[in-house]
Amino acid sequence: MKLVQIYILVFIVLLASKANFIVAQNQQKYLQQADSFLLQNNYDAAFKIYDRMWFFATANEKQILAKNYLESAFQVQQFYSCLHIIHAIKNSEKIDLDIHQKLQEIASYFNLQNYEECLHIIESYKEDSAANFQTNLNYFKLLCELKLNRKDSVIQTANLLKKYASIPQQKVMDQLLEDYQKAKQISPKKIQFFSLVIPGMGQLFIKDYKNAANAIALNGALMGAFLFTAQLYHWPQAALFWVFYVPHYYLGNGRSARDLTIQKNLKMQDKLFTDFKNWELN
Repeated sequence: MKLVQIYILVFIVLLASKANFIVAQNQQKYLQQADSFLLQNNYDAAFKIYDRMWFFATANEKQILAKNYLESAFQVQQFYSCLHIIHAIKNSEKIDLDIHQKLQEIASYFNLQNYEECLHIIESYKEDSAANFQTNLNYFKLLCELKLNRKDSVIQTANLLKKYASIPQQKVMDQLLEDYQKAKQISPKKIQFFSLVIPGMGQLFIKDYKNAANAIALNGALMGAFLFTAQLYHWPQAALFWVFYVPHYYLGNGRSARDLTIQKNLKMQDKLFTDFKNWELN
């Protein structure tokens, strides 16, 4: 009886060894296939294979996969996956993030619009002495500060970036800073108030002449119709007209002016951000 049990145990061990061998062969085959896709810049296909392998990989296997998996994830803009891989690398005692991977981490937080965390990570890497890396850190720091609307920090970081730039690029940055300092946010509530005092006045203030003309013409015509109806002593019709006119057109004109101001502010912010983002260090 004991001999039969030993035979069964040996058979199970051999079967498990064979299964592990087959799995290892398949893993190696998939890894070679993924690496081949990555070399061909077929990042989407490479990412899908690395992603499946990562789920079943051991800690040692993840160390082998990490670099290429991260590269493919970043190229296909799977930024949550990027941060998951980077977290695994940071928790590993055998591998460290290189400069390229640190920049991928920062770019991932930035693209996920987590600007506060992005600034926190940038601050943690300030001890790295590589000049080019520090320039890239300050570039991302500038973009985050622009998104967070921290005016003093934007000016300080932009001046710091100028130290590494050529003279033509310094002039471009000076112009960007001048435009940035001149740009002023218009208060939507102020414009709404103007439009309620005199319909169309708020639109005129933000130089939206088309909507200003429409507001003046429409509100003027409706107010004239109300007064004409009231003069004929059709008070019930005039009251009904007034109830219909005030919330839909008079108050609506104020809301419209406020929304137009918000859109104008956002467009101005987007243009300034795009101009700074397109600035490149020679």
